Amino acid sequence: MASVNPREALDQVRQVIGENATTSYTRNRCRVSLHKIPRDRVVLDVDRMSPTDRAMSPQCDLILFYADTFEGSLVAVPMELKSGNVDASDAIKQLQGGVRFIERLVPKTVKTNCIPVLVYGSKTIQKRQHEKLRRARITFRSEEILIQTTRCSYEGNLAKALNIK
Repeated sequence: MASVNPREALDQVRQVIGENATTSYTRNRCRVSLHKIPRDRVVLDVDRMSPTDRAMSPQCDLILFYADTFEGSLVAVPMELKSGNVDASDAIKQLQGGVRFIERLVPKTVKTNCIPVLVYGSKTIQKRQHEKLRRARITFRSEEILIQTTRCSYEGNLAKALNIK
């Protein structure tokens, strides 16, 4: 099965997302900066696309998609934004919910690099919660992925989490 061109895949995602795309990257006073993130991108407001009861089906806040032409892949970044204290168990469930959403949206023929990110607002994450996050793995297409973290509301916070220079 041939892999789909990442730009074509991004265009397909953009069409499916449609009016559920957002240009607001803030939740409860926690802002994500898209500084240094490729301009050809789309950000999904998951609540708009899938307005379910979060207690019944945990889901992340936002999902960023962009084409990485160097790697030849679509990059999918489920993000959970927490302005206060972080409950690692909740954040893990919400990010995993975002990954399940990506798996349903993006065909397996599309080479996809999934990078779950927790964006938090408190000065520090409690030690027990931090350890839980450090040990946690999110499953995407049978691959276990570490959760990246970054602080809210500073220029380039998402680029730092994604290791974009």
